Amino acid sequence: MRHRSAVPLLATLGFSTLAGLASVPARAAIGWVGTTFPLRRGVSEFSDLISPYPRLGKPVCFQMGTALSARLITSDTSVTRWKITDAKLTRRATGEVLWQVSNPGTAGTVTRATLWPLPALPSWIDHCTLTIKHLTRRRDGTTQWHAAQSSEVFLVLDAPKPPQSPAWTPVLRHACSWAAGATTAEEAAVRLTEGLYARGTYNGGYWAYTSSSSDSGETFHLRDFLLDRRNLPSRFPYGQCNDFADFLVCLHTAVGGFNIYAQRSNSYWSPGFYFNTLDPAGSLGPTTGGWNYHQFGIVGTAVWDSAAAIVGYGLPQGWERDTTYKPRLVNRYFSGGAWTPTPASGFLPRVTTDPGPY
Repeated sequence: MRHRSAVPLLATLGFSTLAGLASVPARAAIGWVGTTFPLRRGVSEFSDLISPYPRLGKPVCFQMGTALSARLITSDTSVTRWKITDAKLTRRATGEVLWQVSNPGTAGTVTRATLWPLPALPSWIDHCTLTIKHLTRRRDGTTQWHAAQSSEVFLVLDAPKPPQSPAWTPVLRHACSWAAGATTAEEAAVRLTEGLYARGTYNGGYWAYTSSSSDSGETFHLRDFLLDRRNLPSRFPYGQCNDFADFLVCLHTAVGGFNIYAQRSNSYWSPGFYFNTLDPAGSLGPTTGGWNYHQFGIVGTAVWDSAAAIVGYGLPQGWERDTTYKPRLVNRYFSGGAWTPTPASGFLPRVTTDPGPY
């Protein structure tokens, strides 16, 4: 509508298995070994990757269920032994402790090259905090206790996909919170679609955070959308169907879910249609009217749509596009119009941090 496989530490290709590197006193650091995926801040188109990465004290994206071990990294040759004294994983939304390992005192140290096993990460999507305390011992027998350090942790199904590869941390904060607890792509899709609809506000179709729109795709000004720069104060998530569909694509792909694309009901320039009674996201309430087109998420020929529920049927979640979604959505086309899903295979929006030409 208009209106993994883990790789060695020194490898230069693929996903790193070393997570949680962080500088601490005495030139020591703690890393953990597990399957991680790169991240970007979503602030600039230049030098936006979180680097050095992965590093304790910085956000980190893990594959859910990752087997986790910690390791000591230090250039101090006098350090000979170490141990984890406390490691705790908590849910950011509730503060619930998912697991905690406590090893008080100085006994039980291991050699500096020895990995320290930790509990596996949960086998579901989540948004967590991982906090680690450790100590090191020197050759002269002295012990140094190192202050606790924490990382924001995103647990995802699998490697994030374009257009969220690398995934943006502000997108993951929403995606991993809204889909928390999901263990499959289907379950994540339901939670994300419902989450965006429940929190979003459809603006009536008057403008979008998009540019360069054509039948082959468009640019989605994702940073503008996340900040809702056209509203003060922000009403995020706020926009029209382009925004809802493009952001839904970002949410699904950020957590390694379905291969989802955006698609329109008909050509960008062709006559539109009158729609059946809808309940758009936000406060508009049930409404009827017409659109030049409608944009939604598509997986194969299954529609996922967070912009509006269809009165009497609910929110489109995995509905077959032509036999189920179309008759529930479309009342009749304007003269000369027709249902022609465009483009035929959908498109991935070009996401950018650049401000739009609004």
